Amino acid sequence: MSIPKQDQSKPEKCQQPHYLFIDDDLLILELFENFFSGCASVSLAQDGIDALAKITTQFFDAIISDVDMPVLNGIDLFKCLYSTDPSITKRFLFCTGHPSVELEHFCAQHQVRVISKPVSLKALREELTTLCKK
Repeated sequence: MSIPKQDQSKPEKCQQPHYLFIDDDLLILELFENFFSGCASVSLAQDGIDALAKITTQFFDAIISDVDMPVLNGIDLFKCLYSTDPSITKRFLFCTGHPSVELEHFCAQHQVRVISKPVSLKALREELTTLCKK
């Protein structure tokens, strides 16, 4: 799959961080949006294709993706992004309800962080704060 180059223009540091949450579960997306909208600009996508469309036109300080999704799963989304921008690892976080040894190896190989669901919103906020400092 060929994708257009990502928008690399990073906004001014004084602005709120911009997060992209990707999950096929609408309730999870709504929870993340409600929790983080007071401290960040939040965008949502229900699958990897929807996320790709947003990522190619906007800069996100952090991209938080589920792994198991229809259409384009989180691993394949990451691979598409990584093929055009290996530095994506600094801004990418997997958030999954189905951790596996294979996922752990993949994340270790690509130096991508992973957090398991159910996730504490406080722990996720801390992960995102750390991710955005990279």
